[in-house]
Amino acid sequence: MNLRIGYTRVEDFFYFDANWNPNNMVMSGLNVQLEKELSYGVLYSNHRWIYQTGIFEKMWYKGTFALRNKAFDSHLTYMIGGSLNIIASHRLMNYNPLFMQFTDVNNATKANIFPLVDLFATAKINTVLVSLCYENTMTSILENNTYSAQFFPFTPSAFYLKMQWRFLE
Repeated sequence: MNLRIGYTRVEDFFYFDANWNPNNMVMSGLNVQLEKELSYGVLYSNHRWIYQTGIFEKMWYKGTFALRNKAFDSHLTYMIGGSLNIIASHRLMNYNPLFMQFTDVNNATKANIFPLVDLFATAKINTVLVSLCYENTMTSILENNTYSAQFFPFTPSAFYLKMQWRFLE
């Protein structure tokens, strides 16, 4: 089990208020993370709990559940599964894409629980890593938009193919 505790203090946190006037404030917060990885045979899971105080207060759980195995004398390692993110408590702040800033951070409201589900298949052949992922499937199923803030640059749902070649491994 892995426990991490951190404290952050920002002296000049810059933001815009409801009237688009620039403001500064002192922001501080405590971050506590607890992580546990479990595996039995081909079953694999990783669980992470995060609690964060301050202006970006949140309580978050991320669980990864997968089948993991090796083949061809351990030259091929593959993992098929999904990730579940549950953000149980966070604040909704408007986001201005032109200024790339959150606005009116002092008047943010608490958000409802919104699950994020990713499905993935990953294969590593010697030094090449190939991944297929369908990110945030709940947005497609629930026909809901973003989970955190209006106009926030968060992809509602995405399918991607990623290839990474590690030459020095």
